Amino acid sequence: SNLSYFNEFIKYDDRSIEASKSTNNVFMSRLSVAYYIKDGCQWTTHLEQRKDDVNASFFDENRSRQNFAISSKLSHQARDLFWTLQSRIDWHSNSYVNWSGKAHIGYPINSELNVGLTLAKAYQLPGLNDLYWPFGGNLDLEPEDSYNLEISASYRLDLMDWKFRAFNYEVQNWIQWTPNSIGIWSPVNISNVRSTGLEIRGMLDYSLGIDMFSEFSLLWNKTKVKAHQYRPELVGNQLIYAPQFKLTWNHALEWKNLSLFSNMVFVGDRFTSFDNSESSKISSYVVNDLSLQWEYKLLNRYLCRFTSKVENVGNTDYEVVRFYAMPLRFYSFEFEIDF
Repeated sequence: SNLSYFNEFIKYDDRSIEASKSTNNVFMSRLSVAYYIKDGCQWTTHLEQRKDDVNASFFDENRSRQNFAISSKLSHQARDLFWTLQSRIDWHSNSYVNWSGKAHIGYPINSELNVGLTLAKAYQLPGLNDLYWPFGGNLDLEPEDSYNLEISASYRLDLMDWKFRAFNYEVQNWIQWTPNSIGIWSPVNISNVRSTGLEIRGMLDYSLGIDMFSEFSLLWNKTKVKAHQYRPELVGNQLIYAPQFKLTWNHALEWKNLSLFSNMVFVGDRFTSFDNSESSKISSYVVNDLSLQWEYKLLNRYLCRFTSKVENVGNTDYEVVRFYAMPLRFYSFEFEIDF
């Protein structure tokens, strides 16, 4: 069991707006009971409570949300099979009652290959910003409900670890922030959205005098409108700002106290309007960052770390959100000391 309290304070200030301040006081408690049945079988139950009190300069009044939940998990681990069943019920201060659950089974084909199947039902409440953001919040939002299917596999081939994941999510009342005709963003519910995709991940870790780690991830994803309560002509279209392709590739080289890091991301074309017109398309982009880090011990006691970074090495001119400029190539230098 545990009892926790968090105080989060955020201040945002720039030339275009006055200082924005928010304070969130979070109270959390949890009681857990675990029981080992036999032969690798375990049952666990949790009772949880959370309360958020938010005081933000951009809300018209202080906002509060409270949640109570009870969850149970039954799992079994054997040499040739792993399965788990989970169930959770949440009661919310705004009268929502939600049930979520998950069933997973994993099976090792051999010492190198493992496969898994997951079925899940989940939900997502509208956030406080979704509901109360000035000039954009939507008090009529409904919570998201999703039904998920995932098939996964992991494979060890020499020095490489491979992971594969195919998924299909059916989401009711998808919450989507979208700009209106004068550029003000506001969240709306979309009746039904289907997200289907395939993810491939590869990891390489070895040492030949120089330690090397490399990881890449390729994601292909179609997130499309399956049903729309107001605009049926949008059925079959890709959601806004949802790329079909995304690739990340990270490298690390370490030699003695010196480390070199490289991070690259490719993001495919995205649409900024639900009609998927060519005029609303934002072009794909590639951004690469480099950093060099040197560590040493000061007086054989204090760890010092000097880091130099070059971000957006290729000086790429790109957009994540239309009409919002992103930085071109820039440099930074950092010095840290651990006492």
